[in-house]
Amino acid sequence: MNIGEDGFTENSTKYYPKVYLCDPKKNKDCRKTICYQGGMLSKDYGECKYTVNPEYSKDGKAYIYDPETHEFVEVKK
Repeated sequence: MNIGEDGFTENSTKYYPKVYLCDPKKNKDCRKTICYQGGMLSKDYGECKYTVNPEYSKDGKAYIYDPETHEFVEVKK
């Protein structure tokens, strides 16, 4: 599936908003209670891995959830 930067596929089906792989060190607003990198209150590793704020991105890439594959796919520019 080829999802464009605007979040639409070639057949104009809208999926989900863009998200970014979170860098917990940059994300000062988050309490990290369910952080994937083992926040203060999480046991081992939590479920939260993405942010909607591009300033907190770990790799600078945008992703969109694909409900067909149940995975996040990189947005192609």
